[in-house]
Amino acid sequence: ATANAEIDALTSNLETLENTMSTDYVKEQELTEVRTTLESSITQNAVWIASVVSRVDRVDIDVSAAQSAADAAQAAADAAESKAKDAQEKYTALKSQTD
Repeated sequence: ATANAEIDALTSNLETLENTMSTDYVKEQELTEVRTTLESSITQNAVWIASVVSRVDRVDIDVSAAQSAADAAQAAADAAESKAKDAQEKYTALKSQTD
């Protein structure tokens, strides 16, 4: 009777251990799936962030180039205005001499 009780207790303990191990295995599988999903999401986000940074860098370069072109155009416009004023002054001076 004592041996049977010990066998029953041992069987019960083994069943409990088996159930615990099965539950732990399922949890581990779920965690592995979650980890894989997170790693994939992190990788996708990193690629997206790198793409955004690249586009921002290009925009900065484009803005810088546009600013340089605008500055050059303004300098050319200023020089043209100055030459036009000089020409007008010379014209006015020559015209007054001929009048």
